[in-house]
Amino acid sequence: MIIVLVNMLFCFLGGKLLRFDLEEIILASNANIGGPTTAAGMAISQGWVKLIGPCMLVGTFGYVIGTWLGILVGSLARRLTAERKRRCFRIIRRVSFPSGKRFRTSSLKSATIPASTSSANALTAMNSPSH
Repeated sequence: MIIVLVNMLFCFLGGKLLRFDLEEIILASNANIGGPTTAAGMAISQGWVKLIGPCMLVGTFGYVIGTWLGILVGSLARRLTAERKRRCFRIIRRVSFPSGKRFRTSSLKSATIPASTSSANALTAMNSPSH
């Protein structure tokens, strides 16, 4: 409901600034939310026959733009999520493990944390030259 109201607000403000007729603004708002078929149905039911073609074209054009923008936003979100995962894995690699457990560091060398190492200085133990 909030999305519909925000859409109507932007359509009415933009339509009035660009001096569109009220019918055109209402159909544009309908095409944004419901697509070209609902906008055409509304135009037919209200007797605005001259606006059926434009609302079908603009609604279909909205589908085209929306699809490509959705793909773009999805790929950007995937890249940002992948970067966060890499950061989290870097942090996880630095967490102390039980004594004597072997694990791989970022340089793919095998490392052992001595039994005397506490979790507070595990990072120091991992980065010391003896390991």
